[in-house]
Amino acid sequence: MSVPAQTEIDGLYALPAGEFVAARNALVKRLKVDKRKEEAAEVAALRKPTVVAWALNQVARDDPDAVALVIEAAQGVAEAQREVLDGGDAKALRAATATHRGAAAEVADAAVRLAGANNADAVATTLDAALADDELTDRLRAGTLTETLAAPAGFGFGFALGDAPSAPRKRSTPTSAPAKPTKQASKKAASPTADDSAADRKARAEARRVVARLEKELASAEKAVTAASRRLEQAGSELAEAERTVSEAQRRAEQAATSRDEAASALDDATQVREQAARAVDEARES
Repeated sequence: MSVPAQTEIDGLYALPAGEFVAARNALVKRLKVDKRKEEAAEVAALRKPTVVAWALNQVARDDPDAVALVIEAAQGVAEAQREVLDGGDAKALRAATATHRGAAAEVADAAVRLAGANNADAVATTLDAALADDELTDRLRAGTLTETLAAPAGFGFGFALGDAPSAPRKRSTPTSAPAKPTKQASKKAASPTADDSAADRKARAEARRVVARLEKELASAEKAVTAASRRLEQAGSELAEAERTVSEAQRRAEQAATSRDEAASALDDATQVREQAARAVDEARES
């Protein structure tokens, strides 16, 4: 796709939702007039964005900083997950998740104001799905999403992994004299980080389960993308072939119309000649 055509395509996604199809078709016609058939076929295959995708596209264009922030926050969650799996502090994962939820809520709220409250859930799931896939993340950033997406299985809004275990609360000091500590209690008291370590282990186990599930879903998504790409390519080829067939039919129709006009003109001429000959015969008979 040439730079001028790509710029025009990008402009389609900035239009009001109801103007996309007419503008796309007009662009296809201009490309055909310029004899840029391959580009015309690619543009003709572009799908009109759903209301949810259109709303997120407008937020990306009106407030790119907010979208950049939520993308960065999602990357922060992924990085925190890796650190937890490597034995890092689960607190960083909790903090990254909280940051991401706040950034995602800002973008989602802005999109819901455009798409309508009845599309709030669809906006949330589409944002989640877009942030979970590199290609869709790029489209979110560029404001060129086209579909309403299903959120990755097991995730809530804003990449919620489930609340990570919170730090254990400190017990209040008893007013009565404490009982003599047992040997087991003495060992626990000698290890004040035992609860924290248990919480970290639990968070790491949860993160491992999440990563395993994500890898499985990613493999499935990649297969789906490959299949969809093939279908899109096939549809583009069929559309191009149909357009060639229509163009050939139009050319033949024009030729037939020209032949018809020429035949009609020849008929008029022959009729006039016949009438003149008939008058000449009548005149000859009378003389």
